[in-house]
Amino acid sequence: MAIDKIKETIIAGLEQTFPAKRGLEALIFGGASETTFDTQTIQIDVFDGKRGSAKYTARGAKGQTVGLEGWSTVSVTPPLINEKFSLSSQDLRVRDYGEGNINAPMGQKFQNLTNKQLTRLKDRKQRTYNNQIVELITTGKVTIIEYDDKGKALPARVENFKMPSTHIYTVGTPWNDAGADIFGDVEAIDDLIAKNSGLTVTGAIVGKTTLQDMINNDKVAKLIDNRRMDFGKFSKEVRDGGITYWGNFLGKDIFTFTEFDENGDDVIPASAYLPFSAQAELDIYFGSVDAMVDGVPTIVEGKEVFYNKSDDEAVSVEQGSKSAKLYALTQSAGFAHLTTR
Repeated sequence: MAIDKIKETIIAGLEQTFPAKRGLEALIFGGASETTFDTQTIQIDVFDGKRGSAKYTARGAKGQTVGLEGWSTVSVTPPLINEKFSLSSQDLRVRDYGEGNINAPMGQKFQNLTNKQLTRLKDRKQRTYNNQIVELITTGKVTIIEYDDKGKALPARVENFKMPSTHIYTVGTPWNDAGADIFGDVEAIDDLIAKNSGLTVTGAIVGKTTLQDMINNDKVAKLIDNRRMDFGKFSKEVRDGGITYWGNFLGKDIFTFTEFDENGDDVIPASAYLPFSAQAELDIYFGSVDAMVDGVPTIVEGKEVFYNKSDDEAVSVEQGSKSAKLYALTQSAGFAHLTTR
């Protein structure tokens, strides 16, 4: 009977993965459009903050030819994700996966395990997406490290959506200092975002240390608007997907996102204040799609599974279609990253 120790080790690792939090994607990219391309490289127009005005044209003139004033074009390559898991028939016969009796029909056990493993693989992808979104809203860039089929890491590549460098800085006086001007710091970055993007800041994601400094600041507490809560106090409102709402400060909803990376560290920097505009233009791209349905390039989340009842035959499942999401801040000037300590 076929038993593959390497494959068993992979399955054991998957059994230990944690459910992924999807709240950050919904909060930032919930209204983004998704587009699929059948090419490896995509050209994206990115807002660069410049302003232009239309020119009056003389009567009889053929008209003025203008470029994309305020926008520049970047070339990006959406990444790929193609993970698999394999099982032997022996695994299905001797292991109990917590669903029904260990002696349940082989097909039932296989289906139960397959559903669980596909969910776990999707959780792995979502954690990768969370890391991508955090890097985007803190730097305006996405660092992608790809691996070949031997597990060897290839040279990293960076997709840059050009967040203005003036939007990433450390405040002058730490927010835990008695002389901190949190009100002034927040108003200053709001004005900068409005100047460079034309957008109004509607919310902010804060790290744990930043939240604590805001809670401990009397001036901030007096300005917090928690309509359904006690006025002048922060109060938790736990939402789905790891998001917690803490109140409205100067017209902005304040959120935290609880999720951890592979090392067990918070994905949101502890001293971060990350303002954003819900009106910013955002997109999600898929590329290099090799699955064709009726002649159309298509994203397929789960491929058909085949199960062979022969004891000596291994069964295999492949999840995904060798494509992954690439989140794009096409108006990256609608975001900023303040370090508050």
